[in-house]
Amino acid sequence: MDWAAGGVYTERVSPRGTKKRPWIRGLPLSALVLLLFLAGWLAELGIDRSLPAPPHSSRAAPDLAPLELPGGELALRGRILGPGGQPMAGASVSLREGQVPFWTATDEDGRFELRGLSAGLHRLSVVSWPHPPATFEVAAGGEELDLRLPRAFEPIPDLPLASRADLLGRIEAPPGRDAGGWGVRVEPTEAADVLGPALPRCTRTDSGGHFHLPDLVHGTYRLAVLPPWASTGTWPNLLASSHRILEHGGGEGQPPRAATILSLPLAIGELSGHATDTQGDPVEGASLLLHATGDPNRLWPPAVTDERGRFRIGDLTAGAYSLELRAGEAALEAEVHVGEGSSSVRDFEGVAVSGGEGFP
Repeated sequence: MDWAAGGVYTERVSPRGTKKRPWIRGLPLSALVLLLFLAGWLAELGIDRSLPAPPHSSRAAPDLAPLELPGGELALRGRILGPGGQPMAGASVSLREGQVPFWTATDEDGRFELRGLSAGLHRLSVVSWPHPPATFEVAAGGEELDLRLPRAFEPIPDLPLASRADLLGRIEAPPGRDAGGWGVRVEPTEAADVLGPALPRCTRTDSGGHFHLPDLVHGTYRLAVLPPWASTGTWPNLLASSHRILEHGGGEGQPPRAATILSLPLAIGELSGHATDTQGDPVEGASLLLHATGDPNRLWPPAVTDERGRFRIGDLTAGAYSLELRAGEAALEAEVHVGEGSSSVRDFEGVAVSGGEGFP
């Protein structure tokens, strides 16, 4: 038997190839009994392996004053009554004396009792739904009090649920323009007075110009059709003015869920013209910027003159516009007016591209 480094037990193998048995397996039974006897005898010696006790302190314990709980010996008793004198069962009754809270709940007769109070006035709080919270100035130690709550809250009125129906239809796109991607927007004209009120909603047309707003709340709406480049905005509204107010649902003789089907005509204005320089030649590549007069934030997509100096700006609503042309060092401005669904022309002549100022 060998012990390797680190306490690992190893066995030697005899030359014959058989392992040697551990030494304890070779002892007779009598020797094993003797070993057990010796182990028990050693245990009887009573070797004390416990930790030593801490040294004894001879210092006397300090004298502490008895703990005095806050509060007094008085009680507050009373009844919580409703405005008509009826007892209010289960009302929460509480007060605070210094930093000590006292609370209880009334019994089926509306009675309560708070004990351990001191003399003097106390601010008593009472909560009993559906009555507003109430406070009372009371003194402990007196006769039973009758405390009346204010009138109950008015019940919350029931609002009617909103009626709904689908809104669907098709826009009448102008010839030569794709009918897909146009925005259709509805916005209620009045404030909501029902649950699930009417809200602004919008959608886009498919490739055939069709649109669908499911479960739209019945009501009166302002209706708008927006070009693809502004389909998620609020302007410009290219819908004909005669179709901009929508009465959705609730018509006489209609089923409650009957869908509203629309055909929406558009009224699209445009502005066109051409630009020439001081020699009368067309100005190619000039930039034209257009915005609503008095509102520079409403800016239409810019246009550029072609090789013949021509330009066109579409998707215009009826109104006044400020038009600016920029070509080289020239910067010209003009005021134009476009009617609903009509075309206007504005030319720029004598544009001094290389220097100086041109005049419209």
